[in-house]
Amino acid sequence: MKKIKFAAGRVEEFACEVGKSQSFLWDTASPGLGLRVTSKGAKSYIFQGKLDGATIRLTIGDPRTWDIAKAQAEARRLKVLLDNGQDPRKVREDALAAERDARAMQEAAVVAEQEKQLRESVTLGRVWPEYIADRIATREAGWSEHHIAAHRKIIQDGGQPRKRSPALTKAGPLWSLSSLRLIDLTNERVEAWAREEAKTRPSSARLAWRLLKAFMNWCASHKTYSSIVTSNLILPQYNQTQPIV
Repeated sequence: MKKIKFAAGRVEEFACEVGKSQSFLWDTASPGLGLRVTSKGAKSYIFQGKLDGATIRLTIGDPRTWDIAKAQAEARRLKVLLDNGQDPRKVREDALAAERDARAMQEAAVVAEQEKQLRESVTLGRVWPEYIADRIATREAGWSEHHIAAHRKIIQDGGQPRKRSPALTKAGPLWSLSSLRLIDLTNERVEAWAREEAKTRPSSARLAWRLLKAFMNWCASHKTYSSIVTSNLILPQYNQTQPIV
């Protein structure tokens, strides 16, 4: 076992013996610290010691990223663990596991916060245009220009100028729900809306009901909005004379 006091030049010059797959050089200043070099020239600092009579060996790191002083300090730390009867490999595994758990918790907290912000901000009016664009992009069967126009008109704001008439536009049946968050689209809220709309424009209300039901089904299968929409929202069949059946 070749031992020397590690120095930058000696570490740099150390090479694998001819005919061997790897060679080792050991530091006299830090017991257990070694330098391993392979026949292909790859070098790494290692630590070697005994635990319960068995030899254990751990890789510390590449000399290009670990200077000698840092490698010696790590070897001393590992030697202390051995002297205390601890297996450095198990300590390292536990530390890595703790880091993974902490990172996973941080990532979960970020996701939870993002979902919370999404729940608190995403409204029907914000998602409706995205829904239309998605259905057009996927060439949904039956989505003619007339059908697309119906979707846009059903949620339009009122009081806007018309192109071919001096009369201002009338708010669509879904406009009153457009500022509502998706998470607030409960059965009770939607049923109350349907009853009010049916009093003045039952035909338009029936169409809006049908389109809203299709929209909610789309949300329920969407990778982002499925976690926001009310999971138990079930819109029953609409009846013109008796909206909720």
